[in-house]
Amino acid sequence: MISPDSAPQHPRHPNTPGRGLGFRGQAAVTYWLVLWLASSFQVAAFGANLAQDPSRPFFLLRALLAGSLMLPLFTALGLLGRRWLVLAFFAAKALFLGINLAYFGYYHFYLNPVIAWDLWAEGVATAGRGGIPSLGSLWLLVLDLPFLALALAGLPHLRVVLVGRRALAAALVLLPLLVPLFYEAYNHVERRNLAKLLEVDTKTGQQRIVQVYGPLVNFLVNLRLSLGEDQVLAQLDPGPEQSGSGHAPLRSLVLIQVEALGAGLPETLVDGRPVMPFLASLRSAGAYYPAMQAFHAAGGTSDAEFSIINSVRPSTQRPAIKLRSYAYPNSFVARLAAAGYQTLAFHGNDGSFFDRLDAFPRMGFGAFLDQRALGLPTAIWGADDAQLFDAVAARLIPLQQPFLAYVITMSSHTPFDLLSEGVPPGADLPTRYLAVMAAVDRRLESFVTRLRTQRPDLTIILFGDHAPGDFHPSYATVNGQVQETVPLFILGPDVAAATTTTTTSTITTTTFLDLAPTVLELSGIPWTLRTQGQALVK
Repeated sequence: MISPDSAPQHPRHPNTPGRGLGFRGQAAVTYWLVLWLASSFQVAAFGANLAQDPSRPFFLLRALLAGSLMLPLFTALGLLGRRWLVLAFFAAKALFLGINLAYFGYYHFYLNPVIAWDLWAEGVATAGRGGIPSLGSLWLLVLDLPFLALALAGLPHLRVVLVGRRALAAALVLLPLLVPLFYEAYNHVERRNLAKLLEVDTKTGQQRIVQVYGPLVNFLVNLRLSLGEDQVLAQLDPGPEQSGSGHAPLRSLVLIQVEALGAGLPETLVDGRPVMPFLASLRSAGAYYPAMQAFHAAGGTSDAEFSIINSVRPSTQRPAIKLRSYAYPNSFVARLAAAGYQTLAFHGNDGSFFDRLDAFPRMGFGAFLDQRALGLPTAIWGADDAQLFDAVAARLIPLQQPFLAYVITMSSHTPFDLLSEGVPPGADLPTRYLAVMAAVDRRLESFVTRLRTQRPDLTIILFGDHAPGDFHPSYATVNGQVQETVPLFILGPDVAAATTTTTTSTITTTTFLDLAPTVLELSGIPWTLRTQGQALVK
């Protein structure tokens, strides 16, 4: 008879439940903890980048919240033990974070699913042309990949550990959720909970929502609250009616919209010399407004033309220029055309971008001549401004009938590498920007000087479309809202220097909404227009 003490002993499998985890179980738990920490750091870094808050307390808060939300998810993935589910989650996470960052880097507002669908063609073309700026934070997308490979290898052993310790698994799922619950209670007490934040109409995607709740919640909120076209149209309120009595003779006008010309460029010095000496010289040549507020919302760059021509704020919900049922009842171009003006628009890019080929004729332009119609060669982002200006001048100078010309440039488009002659390889974004704007200044000097010499009767209005990006002072966050400012020059017969060019009131009150009544007042026709703006020059 064999005694219990002499019975053969069978070693316990290293991953079966018992007093210890075993080597493989310990390794699996370690791999997943490291992966969890790396992923929490990754998500927090992206959140801080998108929220534009580099402070350490904000980053630590984002890391705590990310970790408390991902720990239950990681535990659930471990219990399921399916590698394909883990891979699907990490692929979706990397895709969501990368798209959000690239989208914000180019459009300067947060990812909205409806807007992204409306701008799908523009986004694909932008990426294909290398127009999305280089984003140093994209390296974070691969931060957790090495740890993911190890965690996947240990997934079966992790599952054994969790299944054998159901109380621990339940605690890992439930206890971390107390952190976001306490956080939401704090938000409620501080009156910055989601319901309260939604009462504040800020930039598309609402930066405060991204700061408090992160980009995923913001994405879901935008998906839920996205408006249909009829609802967006109902929000486009031009304001009260204004009028002007007109004068003789009628004036021909040329509007020059310069890509990414941010406020402050005419005053910027490098080594004691102006970056844009020609624009610097124009500050005393007519009326100069150093910081006019631009509108840059759901329609990206096209919001400049939309708000300027129609004197109405663009939508933060949908690209306004792509609203098919909008008849542009407030267009100043249509009023000039009805008064006998020849109305022309010129663009150094493909007119299919933002459906300009369709929208501009509906705004009242008799002709829209894009890069293709002008026969200009492509240089990454459309035609070189020098070639565009030559083509425009050749068509405008001989015209006798009163005309309005709207010229849109492209050479200074991000990532600012088209005209940056003499810039060393690998130069940072601000350096490339200044080099490009110096080259644009020389092209503007040649064009504007030619027009003013051969057609001294012309009135020329020159302005930027939006700020170049958050690296430049013309892009700022004011009371939770992104505000972009651009310079405005008005040159022409009897156009005197503005009396408020250096006062605070000019910086805070001059907006794109002022350009439509200003153009109509300068033209000389009797006019009426609904607008919240004002005629800047009488």
